[in-house]
Amino acid sequence: MRLRTAVLALCALASPVTAAQEPELGLDHFRRVGQLVIAHREAAIGFSYTARDDRPSGYSVDVCNRIVDRLRHQLGTPDLRVRYAKATAITRFLLVKGKHADLECGITSNTLERQQDFLFSNTIATRSARLIALAGSGIGSVEDLRGRRLAVITDTTDAATARRFVAARGLDADVVPVRNNVRAYQALMDGTVDAFFGTDVVMLGEAAQRGTRQRLAVVPGLEADENIAIVMAKDRPALKAFVDREVAAMAHSGELATLYRKWFLAPLPLVGITLGVPMPESMKAALAHPNDAASKEPDFGGI
Repeated sequence: MRLRTAVLALCALASPVTAAQEPELGLDHFRRVGQLVIAHREAAIGFSYTARDDRPSGYSVDVCNRIVDRLRHQLGTPDLRVRYAKATAITRFLLVKGKHADLECGITSNTLERQQDFLFSNTIATRSARLIALAGSGIGSVEDLRGRRLAVITDTTDAATARRFVAARGLDADVVPVRNNVRAYQALMDGTVDAFFGTDVVMLGEAAQRGTRQRLAVVPGLEADENIAIVMAKDRPALKAFVDREVAAMAHSGELATLYRKWFLAPLPLVGITLGVPMPESMKAALAHPNDAASKEPDFGGI
């Protein structure tokens, strides 16, 4: 509800020129305006983040850049510019809804609820959300969360999952929203929170950058696997059709698998670490049969 209210407020402030002059927003829109805007995250290492040179980096960003290259070819506009817009978990949807970004290329989960307001591409990756705590903290199972503070990223599916789980188990844990993975890492290390629930490779990557990977432990009992997709405005079916076609082509050609190896199995440019995360079986299945299916709701085992 809070997201929809914010979106409506932003759209009310948007330039009327957009709505009046671009009612269909087909692919020719990009030929007319001469640019495409990609929204990216700042701290989702591996997927979508800002490198030390302030350049948007990561697997999802690479996928979108290659889609733009193919769009340039189709439109016959080799000079089509790309502009990048930094986004948080909250602002990513506002940017897309308000036409301030054409493609959101981050770590956004495709869900049935979100499909009511946005278009999602074929799955470009899958991610795993896990419970992470400091090794030796005394948190060895989900039951140890009782009375503890659990960090989540604001306005994410992980935050909703964590709240549902805590309520269903009656754990009386305090779910603490934070802006991004960097803030979550800092809160975990300085003791502001006792545990974190979110994308495991991103949090462990934050720790690896700082030489503290061995201080973190993945705790069993709370997990969720979701489909990551590129997000577009609801009134852009032509753009979605193009993106879906290109994602499917890259999946079948092995290009997405090559990009995955670049970002998750090789040293990260300008970072100096290797995430070392093999491609999940769920992602292999998604690339073998490209589709835009929503993520499945996590199963808490009958809780």
